[in-house]
Amino acid sequence: MTSIWLDEVAPDNRRALEENMTADVAIVGAGIAGIATAYHLARAGAKPVVLEARTVADAASGRNAGFLLAGVAENFVAATRRYGEARALRIWRFTRHNQDLVREIVAREGIACDLAWNGSAQIAGDDEEWTDVRESADRLRKESVRVLLVPEERAAIYEDDGEFHPVRYLRALAGAAVAAGARIYDRTRAIAVTTSEVRTERARVRASVVVVCVNAYSQHLVPLRVRPVRGQMLATAPVGRRVFERPAYANRATGIGASAPTVVFSPADGGTPRPTKKSVKRSGRPRGSRISSSASSVSAVPRRTSRTAGRASWAFRTTRCRTSAGSTAECS
Repeated sequence: MTSIWLDEVAPDNRRALEENMTADVAIVGAGIAGIATAYHLARAGAKPVVLEARTVADAASGRNAGFLLAGVAENFVAATRRYGEARALRIWRFTRHNQDLVREIVAREGIACDLAWNGSAQIAGDDEEWTDVRESADRLRKESVRVLLVPEERAAIYEDDGEFHPVRYLRALAGAAVAAGARIYDRTRAIAVTTSEVRTERARVRASVVVVCVNAYSQHLVPLRVRPVRGQMLATAPVGRRVFERPAYANRATGIGASAPTVVFSPADGGTPRPTKKSVKRSGRPRGSRISSSASSVSAVPRRTSRTAGRASWAFRTTRCRTSAGSTAECS
């Protein structure tokens, strides 16, 4: 399976871990959650080690829509019904903070990742959803969220959302983490973890803390209620003009075999035009689930299935990793 993002950026091809070692923190998984954890720990003076079965960003973090959206996949009213308002607000604030962290990191590290803040459009697929979209906008305005309703399009424009190239971002962030003192090992599959040790196929890493950041693959290492879901996208050849002003979701459907929502990815202003993407058929995805992800809403959204890139959304912890996902909200 390929990804347009991964096809555009060559991996760094870091060496595999062949010998036993010790670290302050051992991190399993070099997606957004794992790399963000390593980056922030290293900047704080710790000596983290990241173990990755493939290469940096080779799983969900490099196979998503590249959206930087606040909240969960559902509109806020629907999220409130599912999780309760207090928890839904906590998730919203958490993911909104992630967006701020992306801005800060891109500026601090000089990361070229086609970052653009053009907002996002949430388009209702029916009257019931339009009611939820309107009520969500009204409620979130009380939290100082910048949202514009467009009744003639039955859409809500969330002005602080963004988009970027997730692989360029994450691999540059990995480089910054290494420069700050982190160590990253590719092609090093973890086969067992405890609270103080990670065992790989060829070595062991002893650490004061173990952080598992493998998202949909968590069940192979720790007893989490996280499972993979399926999503597909198609990409056109590059286009020479902007087709849509911002990322948009429309006509969200339900049920097995239903057509997934149309997902459009717009090019960054002044940057290389990016392809338009559309999702195709899906099977068994929950209503409102997004094609992108975080590495995605695992710990921030308890008892939900995992999505490919998220948003942190990108929060997984446990030393399960809830901590670092917050450090980067990147691919929603």
